[in-house]
Amino acid sequence: MSFVQEFNSLFAPMNKKYCNLFQFISMFYFFIMIGAIIHFLFLFKDIKRNKNFIFSSIIVILTIGINYIYNRLLFNMCQ
Repeated sequence: MSFVQEFNSLFAPMNKKYCNLFQFISMFYFFIMIGAIIHFLFLFKDIKRNKNFIFSSIIVILTIGINYIYNRLLFNMCQ
């Protein structure tokens, strides 16, 4: 195979057996998001000291939540 064919095979459609991979990734992101939310709630114990961490935690939770929804959509489209 030539280099171009090998490069194109990286972006070719995958087999249906890889659909479960999206389910496992979305479950992983869900559990990580729950852990981040719990950590976020503990930051409110000392709100003055953790002011900067609270803002960054919100960004992290939103990013993880978007990744969770993204992988759920890919899993549903794969089915």
